[in-house]
Amino acid sequence: MNYIVSKERLLKLLKAENELNVLEGDGVDNWTWYMEGRRQYLKEGAEMYGVNIDDNEDFDFEDLAELDLQNFEEI
Repeated sequence: MNYIVSKERLLKLLKAENELNVLEGDGVDNWTWYMEGRRQYLKEGAEMYGVNIDDNEDFDFEDLAELDLQNFEEI
């Protein structure tokens, strides 16, 4: 599958990927509040698509990205 992504969106995605790589490399996932904030972010993101993740501990950023694909046109 292929998707059309605007240059602006692609630049934002690449920026976010680079920032995340630095954060994870510096051990952000070891911060005491990280997992709580991460879970809240995933919950709010899923709720935007009408998905409740309270009973799904395995829901992760990859799952949220799959939901986000709804915002793009497949070509």
